[in-house]
Amino acid sequence: MRTCEEQEYFLIMTTLSSHHLGHWLWRMCTAFARRKRWIVAALIARGMPGIAANALFLATSLALLAVLLYVAFWIVLIVLLVGIVFVAVSVTPDYVPKQEETEWRYDHLGFGLYNRDGWRIDSGDYEQD
Repeated sequence: MRTCEEQEYFLIMTTLSSHHLGHWLWRMCTAFARRKRWIVAALIARGMPGIAANALFLATSLALLAVLLYVAFWIVLIVLLVGIVFVAVSVTPDYVPKQEETEWRYDHLGFGLYNRDGWRIDSGDYEQD
């Protein structure tokens, strides 16, 4: 349990951290909008129509987003597969079945293949075995 001072400090730091994150996101958005206006103005100054310049910027932005999502998908998939393989290799089974110990010997039913308990496993007909 936190004391009152710790809770107040935690609340202030959480608020400040989210406040700083919000300011950082706002600066990134305004920088992106400023860069977009600069690129579109440069394209218009070279003689491209305004709608075409905006469409070209939008198409380029969407293509970059698609490439970024494609790469992120494969990175996540590879990380998941490596994690699954790691877990599958590191897990040892709790139950490992024992091999049946058999031996060839002469017993109460004659010479044959017997298990550990004395039961004959082979049929006794050598033409079928």
